Amino acid sequence: MNSENARLPTIYLPHGGGPWPFMEPPHALARREFSALADYLKSIPAQLPRGPRAMVVISGHWEERVPTVMTSARPPMFYDYGGFPPETYQITWPAPGEPELADRVRGLLDAAGIESGEDSRRGFDHGTFVPLKVAYPDADIPTIQLSLQGGLDPARHLAIGRALAPLRDEGILLVGSGMSFHDIGKREYVAHSDRFDEWLQRIIVADRPARDADLVRWSSAPSARDAHAREDHLLPLMVIAGAAGADADPAVAEALDQRFAGVAMVGLALRHPSVRRGSGEIQGPGLGMDPHEASKGYPGNHGLGRTRVEVPIFRIADHEAFLGVIDDQARVEAFDGIQQLNAGLP
Repeated sequence: MNSENARLPTIYLPHGGGPWPFMEPPHALARREFSALADYLKSIPAQLPRGPRAMVVISGHWEERVPTVMTSARPPMFYDYGGFPPETYQITWPAPGEPELADRVRGLLDAAGIESGEDSRRGFDHGTFVPLKVAYPDADIPTIQLSLQGGLDPARHLAIGRALAPLRDEGILLVGSGMSFHDIGKREYVAHSDRFDEWLQRIIVADRPARDADLVRWSSAPSARDAHAREDHLLPLMVIAGAAGADADPAVAEALDQRFAGVAMVGLALRHPSVRRGSGEIQGPGLGMDPHEASKGYPGNHGLGRTRVEVPIFRIADHEAFLGVIDDQARVEAFDGIQQLNAGLP
């Protein structure tokens, strides 16, 4: 297939906690985690068979009654976080919108019998501008967001993805921005994340009917509700899996497992077997919230380590850690410290 006409993959990426790339890391461990996730995001463009003409982002930070598209030609910034340094509210990522693409998205949804809406005032939330400012700092690719649908029905979001699949042949990169683990409420969160991650890695490389059926039943997976008390950060995965369709059916799977301490996170790209990968390697850790962020009550922990499963058409780069490469005792002590800080909050 000519790279100029190659079908683009669909991408599910971890966007980390708050405006993490634009703050000074508070300690060496966080610095290592920040750097590793930034490297991972920077590697994404090199993985694509061609540069995208435009992007549609499904962020875990936007829900509406029906799937709703951003229609502004110049989307504003939406700083949907709180308690961070003043400079993090001056971040800009001035990518243009594309009203025509918004119309195309709505047309595809309508053809699939899916009611949709539009919002001319919506801005880029941090599920979009944080990872994409790192991956595409020039902000020169037209980008729109598509909301999740209230109720967070996984089958509905798979159907939304299937409806949007033709965009991949039109040079449009579909990006799901969320986190495959999004809860640090229990001491056993590491074990919970490992169990959920093991299930996710197994089902995501299954053939399409089995994969979709398992994704619909995701809440029955081991430790599912410990990984996602609320599934807003998992549902973008359903959209990109739906859009991937049969392109995610694996013929061969080879696993490289290097387990480190911490919380499992997944970033993945689904592509057709005839599509050549770019020259880079998508591999690297996700980001964990450091204890200072956690003490402020922000959920999410996505971090250090790498487990990679490769198949001809599907790559899954697994990212572990919040607390990094430290022994179990140090992890327990760090968790205790976070709990003590949380206890002191109003």
